[in-house]
Amino acid sequence: MESASRYCFVELDEEQQKETFDYEALNADVDRRRKEKKVRKKVQKKEKEEDEMLALSDDDEKTEYSAIPQARLRQVRKADPNVLAIKLGTLAQDAVTLFTGDPVFCKQCSAALTEISEVLVNPADSGQQWKCEYCDFLNSLQLEPEEMPKGESIDYLVNHPPDKSEFNDIIVFCIDISGSMCCTSEVTGDIKIKTNQQLSQSLDQFIERQNGVAAVQYLPNESREISYVSRLLCLQAAITSQIEQLVKEHPKKRIAIVTFNNDVNIYLPGNIKQVITGDKLDQYDFLINSGNALANLLQIPIENSHEELTKIVLGLEENGATALGPALLTSISIAGNSRGSSVILCTDGIANIGVGSLENYVPDDNSPAALFYQKVSDDALQKGVAVSILSIKGTTASLEYIAKVSADTRGINHIVDPLKLTKSFNFILQNTIIATDVSATMFLNKALTFRHEKNVIDNGFKAVREVGNVTAESTITFEYFPQDKQVLKEAKELCFQIQINFTKLDGSRCVRIMSKRIEVTHNRDEAEKNVNVNVVGLHCQFQAAQKAAEGKYTAARMIQKRNMRMVRRGMATEDVKEEQKAQYELWNQEAVRLNAAIKKTKLKEKAKGINYYSGEEEGSDSEEEKVTIQTEQVQKKNQKQQERKARRGEEDDDFSNQIYQAKNPLYSAFTYEENGLYDNDEE
Repeated sequence: MESASRYCFVELDEEQQKETFDYEALNADVDRRRKEKKVRKKVQKKEKEEDEMLALSDDDEKTEYSAIPQARLRQVRKADPNVLAIKLGTLAQDAVTLFTGDPVFCKQCSAALTEISEVLVNPADSGQQWKCEYCDFLNSLQLEPEEMPKGESIDYLVNHPPDKSEFNDIIVFCIDISGSMCCTSEVTGDIKIKTNQQLSQSLDQFIERQNGVAAVQYLPNESREISYVSRLLCLQAAITSQIEQLVKEHPKKRIAIVTFNNDVNIYLPGNIKQVITGDKLDQYDFLINSGNALANLLQIPIENSHEELTKIVLGLEENGATALGPALLTSISIAGNSRGSSVILCTDGIANIGVGSLENYVPDDNSPAALFYQKVSDDALQKGVAVSILSIKGTTASLEYIAKVSADTRGINHIVDPLKLTKSFNFILQNTIIATDVSATMFLNKALTFRHEKNVIDNGFKAVREVGNVTAESTITFEYFPQDKQVLKEAKELCFQIQINFTKLDGSRCVRIMSKRIEVTHNRDEAEKNVNVNVVGLHCQFQAAQKAAEGKYTAARMIQKRNMRMVRRGMATEDVKEEQKAQYELWNQEAVRLNAAIKKTKLKEKAKGINYYSGEEEGSDSEEEKVTIQTEQVQKKNQKQQERKARRGEEDDDFSNQIYQAKNPLYSAFTYEENGLYDNDEE
């Protein structure tokens, strides 16, 4: 458990909690300083990234606002470092201490007894008493010294793994072979790619030959250095490359191939094939049952099936429509036979046949398509399957709903150049599930409460987060603030606890309990000086992306700016650490990507006549601003946001992709300084 600061910050001076922003500058589509710089230096071009960084750093608390009209100014709550981060990737390793018995829970709030708890002798019966450090309830105990928890992190084994045969997890390659996959891309140079031998031989008869030698096939003045490869050919090359790599590195894994166009074709090692077609593509239960039955037939590991699988992949041909929904559901059912398995779907078009069809859809969270993909996500989570979605750059796949499946299941979503599919596959196959059915319950001192949490219970000091699947890079964050400052006025330190329930890949059910004591300070400078930039950055990016996904662009930018101001205040000291500076630069890169996506989307919306102002958006952190909003105003605001979402339509694959990536720590520059999915020349 990491805190954004070594302190829990409690602001006692209400007047010091506010800061001022110029909302007109915040909502400008062109950043003020960037525009001025362009006027001054029209000829000289700076690096795009350097220019873009001005988007989030073009003002600070020293900005002179006296000359700016009051109508443009707004006071908001200052950001603070009261954020906790829990790295769930550590679930792959056992905790320092392992107990086979049950934890001792508080009878009132269910917090667990840990090493930081104070156990006293009960004077009445010489027994033991534990005053819960979270709710102050006095618990009676009868514990032997060896039963007392030891260590900051403790694992309790709740259920032993079930007795069953051992198999390695499953990878399902779900491949779009619709007609549009024949579209080609230019490649410079003479390239060598494995192809379908039978198809090559059939096409060979159309090549003109002179004395047995193929004639020149180029048009006059056509470059000899350019080759054209189809999307499907790129995909075939990438998958066959992964098969070769898996044979060497994970020979016991089991692989299935699922293709979709007008039909869904399932290929398993051992010459097993099934075709799902016609009205069966609209039958949810039939697709699940078919996948379950086929999963029981998937027994041959890749070390014994790679040649057959390679032949299947190279033999694929493109034609027809896009039965994406049925193929995805069937793939998840097959992979669900073994917890921790993966589905990798690659497509270049919109689902238009069978369940989950998005043809002629209007974005609506209650539409049949939206409800289908939500149900698919729930099924995948229940079975411990991670779904990754790769869509081809320059195409439309309606990622607003489809990519949600990958986001919910902790997979990867990415818009990829077809020529760089191999790199994306490599990245996906490194992102394996380490635990499933994960849920986290966070406990605060009862004088604190949560900000931005949906499932808050026990008078606000306890929150439950359903996580689902977890990978090595999974991280969750919690933000909190004081709800009873009088109690906290004299407090020297406070306790925090996280209880993580999870299922290991062997089927055993465990609970990990981590507790931490954090000092209390009322000095903002002291709290901000020690800020953990990574924790603040991860939390800020998720919250900003959440607001942007709701169409609240001003609120999203405000979250970024307030937190960046806070971090810069903490770094404006002589003892600032180089590590903090480096982390801030990485965070700025992430924030710039999201901010650029927001600006691009706003310009698209303006072109469509959608131009909502900041006053129509919800303010940030309303629980402290105490702004009363009438019911009619809320309904009107929600209606406008729904209209905005509907009118945005199908052009927003890039925006949806950026939003889901910003909410996934796997994509963070804090995790990978050189993220394998980001191209240096990416727009």
